[in-house]
Formats: sequence, C-alpha cells, structure tokens
Amino acid sequence: VLNRHLKYFSGGLDTSSYCSDGAFTLVWISGSASEKTSDKYFGAKSMVLFHVVTLMPPGINNRKRHVGNDVVHIIYVERCEADSFGLGTTTDNQSTLISGEFGIITIFVIPLLDEEVVQVTVRAG
Repeated sequence: VLNRHLKYFSGGLDTSSYCSDGAFTLVWISGSASEKTSDKYFGAKSMVLFHVVTLMPPGINNRKRHVGNDVVHIIYVERCEADSFGLGTTTDNQSTLISGEFGIITIFVIPLLDEEVVQVTVRAG
C-alpha cells in the first residue's frame, strides 16, 4: 500500500509527499471491498499495519522510531541463517536482535524445505 493512501490509520508513518518513512508498507484489512461504499466510509472491522524495515529508506533513526516502539516484532529468517539465531536450541541470541522499550513478543518465521511451509517460533521479549 502507498503510505500516502493511509487515511484512517498510518501507524505513525509519514503519509505526506515527502515519504520520509518510505513510499510503501504492508497492511492487512478485514472485510471485503464491498464494505467500502465511499471514501468517507471504511467498513473494515480490523486493520493490521506492518512497519517493514526493508521498505523504509536507509538510516536507523526513523526505522528505530517505529520498530523500537512496536509491541510485536515479526522476523523472517532466511533458512541459511536460521542456525546463527540459535532457534530451536537453548541459545538465546534472539534477545539482542531488536532493542527498544516495548518489544514484548518476537515471532521468528523460517521457511522449511518446501517454501510454502514455515516454522514459527514465538519468544517473550
């Protein structure tokens, strides 16, 4: 979704033409398109906006401002790097990945041999 199209909830992302937080983000919206009857009415029951670091411009200031204040962090780990995170072991390398005051839950998503099947690991922050 273009950030400038986020009229109802932007998750703090810059929706102006300056695009200081990048031009795009990922959004999940419940409900169907038929519920949106006009520009003034938004019929979705819920919406989840994702602060996607790889869609934000280089530099850590704005990235950390958004991601550091998120309660849930979802990290997609390439299969070849899964061992370095200590996932599935007693090693706890994950706690040093993202700093911030509010990261309560970290969810790691790792693709298995079949790209459509993933391993999900949830850790308390």
